[in-house]
Amino acid sequence: MGINKLETQFGVCDSPPSWLHSYLSNRQQFFKLGQHSSAVTSCDSGVLGPLLFTAYVVPAGELVDSFGVYYHHFADDLQLFVAIDAANTTSSLDQLARCSDAVRQWFLENHLQLNVDKSEVMILGTSAQLKSAAAVTTVDVAGSPLPVASQIKSFGVIIDSCLRFDRQAAAVAKACN
Repeated sequence: MGINKLETQFGVCDSPPSWLHSYLSNRQQFFKLGQHSSAVTSCDSGVLGPLLFTAYVVPAGELVDSFGVYYHHFADDLQLFVAIDAANTTSSLDQLARCSDAVRQWFLENHLQLNVDKSEVMILGTSAQLKSAAAVTTVDVAGSPLPVASQIKSFGVIIDSCLRFDRQAAAVAKACN
């Protein structure tokens, strides 16, 4: 991430950019196990931490916005949302597929990887809306067809396709007992 991006996009100026540059530059690492140590090597990349990582991936959110897709972003978790018109599900799902492909490409260009194995898809709606979308069994995300789930866990909360929280309440009650 260019240090100048911190100044232009986030208003960070004066000493903090030079501190960050010093922190991110000329890094070295070695491994030690017991009394044995590896040679010291240069480290061209590393862990930024949640705050710097979030600043690094801000352009991914701007990219998602350009597709008219809603999103929620927290640290390394990016959730995409589209509103589906029951009369034309194909258009909304194509929009999501194009957006997720573009995000995957942006990640690759910026030395990151979108992990499709950790990606999930769920369609939310009323019982009638879900019935009309029952033919949708997979959704293309970043070039991979993912099965539509009836529930997902998001930030520790179990969400089902009708937004009932009975499964979440049951899980909390079980954890308390």
